[in-house]
Amino acid sequence: MCKSSVPIAVKLPRDRNMEAVSLNSLYYNLPKSQLNRLQQIQNCLARTVVKAPKSFHITPILRSLHWLKINERIEYKPPVTYLQSSYNQPT
Repeated sequence: MCKSSVPIAVKLPRDRNMEAVSLNSLYYNLPKSQLNRLQQIQNCLARTVVKAPKSFHITPILRSLHWLKINERIEYKPPVTYLQSSYNQPT
């Protein structure tokens, strides 16, 4: 079972029409301790989804769910979202 977590507060902008790129960029300036905590939460959720015990390695579980680790998501998601949005804009 996962430990209860202390909430990680991130102030979100009020503009609801904001691009996903901007939301993902909020993770860039988080301290490493908060990124590690987010990774622990993701790992706990992944194990819960597949009903795996804590002793199982997390990488195969994340791959089976097609989930990126937090640091991988920070690096991968903004450029991909930007490219997708640039292809969908009218010329």
